[in-house]
Amino acid sequence: MKKFLILVAIILKSNLCLSQIKGKCVDSTGQPIPYANVGISNTSVGTVTDSNGDFIIDNKALLENAIIIVSHIGYETKSFLPAKNAEIEIVMTQVGFQLDEVKIETLKFTNEKKIGNNSLSKHVVVGFSSRNLGAEVGKFFKIQKNKKIKIEKIHFEIAELGYKKGTFRINFYNAENDTNIEKVRLNNDDIIMEVEETGDVDVDIKNNNLILENDFLVSIECINVVEKENQDSKEKKIIYFSSNVFCGPVYRRSNNLTKWNLKKEKYNVGLGIQLFVKYQANEN
Repeated sequence: MKKFLILVAIILKSNLCLSQIKGKCVDSTGQPIPYANVGISNTSVGTVTDSNGDFIIDNKALLENAIIIVSHIGYETKSFLPAKNAEIEIVMTQVGFQLDEVKIETLKFTNEKKIGNNSLSKHVVVGFSSRNLGAEVGKFFKIQKNKKIKIEKIHFEIAELGYKKGTFRINFYNAENDTNIEKVRLNNDDIIMEVEETGDVDVDIKNNNLILENDFLVSIECINVVEKENQDSKEKKIIYFSSNVFCGPVYRRSNNLTKWNLKKEKYNVGLGIQLFVKYQANEN
């Protein structure tokens, strides 16, 4: 019996809960990397570094053998095993982008159009599936074959903001079809905005030169929230985006390591987001 108890203790020790992981994400010069994605492999647990590169993962499911994966645009993805009761410093290595030899100035884009949701209602809303920082909600777009589009502006509406302030990142992902969405975003620039009140949000990205020629998914990612001072404990800390019926389905995921989850809501509600795009001019 004594030997059995010792064996059980050894097994439990090998799977002890870390409870909390703290760390800081920096580049090779020691400068903090804000809004890097931090996740635990094979789980839905994750977060995003703050503006100082710091992060905390506080979850009872954390185990000593948990593999932490950190990623950010422009840096090599890193994975490691966290040390118990130690604050981690993660040094990220920059990667050089080998840009395609496409001269943007030679491509002509005309005929600006709006794609996505033309009308939104604050009475029809969608939100994230998780309160984790790094959670995303998205909408699928189909592009006509042999057509290129340039994204000029992004529009969506905040219907409810249960925080003093929210910071969001817009991401674009290639899609083979409406059920096979890539995990890694394709835009090489962070598209970030801070929101302090409900209503319209417009993001001008003309200078990003974001040109797409395949079906894609666009998502809104929650990367930071600031709670209200003396917030009533009964007030719900939720974020909802205005939407409408018959514009779904909704795509969600809890962090950038997990697969996209497609869900058909009642009345086929989808994420309310509109893109202002220009199509490549036909060559004569």
